[in-house]
Amino acid sequence: MKALTTDGELQPVRLGRHSVTWIGDSLTAGCWVMGKYPAEDYRAEANYAAVASDLLNARNVRIAYSAVGLSKPGTGGVPVLPEVLTAVDIKTTWQPVPTDLVVINVGTNDRHTDDTTFTVVLRRFLNQVQTLYPNSRLAVMIPFNQNFAAIIRAVVAEFMQLQLIETATWQLSTTDGVHLDLAGSQMAGELTAQALRTQYPDVFKS
Repeated sequence: MKALTTDGELQPVRLGRHSVTWIGDSLTAGCWVMGKYPAEDYRAEANYAAVASDLLNARNVRIAYSAVGLSKPGTGGVPVLPEVLTAVDIKTTWQPVPTDLVVINVGTNDRHTDDTTFTVVLRRFLNQVQTLYPNSRLAVMIPFNQNFAAIIRAVVAEFMQLQLIETATWQLSTTDGVHLDLAGSQMAGELTAQALRTQYPDVFKS
């Protein structure tokens, strides 16, 4: 553990005029932003989801777990992502909180899943999210490492009310080749906010 070198400064949380739910894995949770030490180098407040939320003046709600995927359980006994949308743990159910927008960033940890299976589980997952958030707008990001990019594009195109956020040209820096570092998180947050503001001008109007 590193020793604190300052007393720090407390700042009040700004709830924002809008609200966004982010659904994803360790990148959305803010893991490994500052380095390669577990937990110690996590920065939920400085990752792309937090940066984008701040820029959009939005309350930041996150459903995100390390190593989780649509077909892969997460770290520490977390089940596959579709099973955590309505439960905090095996004993505690949870009702999703409505937000103006839901942003989905999945696929990074499903790399060992075959294309056919991923197509099926993604389609089912998007239907599940639409059912749980009937009054929210929905956006789907291509994972930063471009896993299943073609499949995600094809499946999202089947849903008339979903918007796609392309990320292939963003050239983001990482801590370990996968997780965004501080600079990469800042850039990704700015580009995500820009994309959301462009695609949902009615949601993020000033």
